Order: sequence, then structure tokens, then C-alpha cells
Amino acid sequence: MKTNLTAHFLICILLFPLLGEAQLSTISGTVTSGNDGKALKDVTVFEVKSNTGTITDDKGYFKLELASGAVEISITDEGHKAFNRKFELKNDTTFAVKLIPEIQVKNRHKKQMAFNTSGKPSGKRIKHRR
Repeated sequence: MKTNLTAHFLICILLFPLLGEAQLSTISGTVTSGNDGKALKDVTVFEVKSNTGTITDDKGYFKLELASGAVEISITDEGHKAFNRKFELKNDTTFAVKLIPEIQVKNRHKKQMAFNTSGKPSGKRIKHRR
């Protein structure tokens, strides 16, 4: 009787940690350039709350296994505008992300100024003819 009770107790101790584990879901997808649609290699894909991340392969593919629930994904690459999303992860999810090159973003806000002969800005904007 004592051996039988010990065996049951041992089985319960071994299985108890499995009851507390969260369900895992997979986030996967591809990251491409918003300019030409080419796959981006070595892009950082990071989940902020769990501090879990990976990088894309040669084909722009990534895959992360995360606990289901609230997640915050950040996809970053030097020279591109960051992609950030918060959402509820309930099951396996696939993304197709196009990163916008920083040059396009900066050009929209760029001011060009005329310079006088002393090399100092004159305060006048250059008008472009199209």
C-alpha cells in the first residue's frame, strides 16, 4: 500500500508542472522591402513582453513560438521604418510585412534651403520645377 501511494505521489509531482504551462502559439511570416518587394535578410523580429526574438533568413522568413495572450511585436532593420503591433495571440498567426525604407520617410519632411555666397542659409526654400 505504501509503495502504491508513493508511486501516485511521484506521478503527481512529475505532472504538476505541466498543468501550469501556457499554450504556445507560433508567429511566422516574411519581411520584404516596401520598395521592390525583395526579401530582407537579418531583420530583427522581437516580442517585447517575453523578451524573445529572432532574425529573418535569406528569404526574409521568421518564426517565433510564444505563449498565447497579449503580445507586442517589433520588426526592425537598419535603414527601414520599424513595424510595431500589439495584439492578442490566440492561435498560430502569419504576417507578411513590408518595411518602408527610411529614405522615403525622411524625403517627405525634408526642407531644402538656398545658400547665399557666404555659405549660410538664406532662409528661402528652393522651388523645384516639374
